[in-house]
Amino acid sequence: MRTSESTIEPPEIEIDCIRSGRATLICRWNAQQETRENEEDLQQIWVYDEAWIKWALPASFVATDGSTVSMPISGDPQDIRNYAEQYIQANSDEIMSYAMATTMRA
Repeated sequence: MRTSESTIEPPEIEIDCIRSGRATLICRWNAQQETRENEEDLQQIWVYDEAWIKWALPASFVATDGSTVSMPISGDPQDIRNYAEQYIQANSDEIMSYAMATTMRA
């Protein structure tokens, strides 16, 4: 885990890349907006905890509406990304719990 900063509000989970059925995800939590003074004026900054994780995408999953969604067989990168986004939306709690747990220190 690391603490990061941005001038834009970060999404909670962002897909970095997808390769061989595995997604590299950037997970962010504890996002807070701060006002900082720079040389010219005040600037709004987002400060948050962040972890990069690898997550295996299943061949299918049950969506929030109860339907079963299957990974596209076309191999089209945009279709696979859309599938991954649907999967992440339906499973965001589990993904975020895992990401936060990987950052805990004994």
